[in-house]
Amino acid sequence: MAKRKTFTSSEVKYRWIKANYKQYTVSFRYDTDRELIDYVEGKKDKGLGTSEIFKEAVESLMKEQG
Repeated sequence: MAKRKTFTSSEVKYRWIKANYKQYTVSFRYDTDRELIDYVEGKKDKGLGTSEIFKEAVESLMKEQG
């Protein structure tokens, strides 16, 4: 009997991520967005992931705007 594969190909993982997530790319300029960069980096230093940082920020804006 042939041994069963025990890994998932990158292509399969990519398809699953594409079907289950919406991805955004954000870029900040060092000269004009330093405060935002420092905030995000400070949160990352405390162990939060980038997605969690932005999720919390957007949820806060949504509550603020009603």
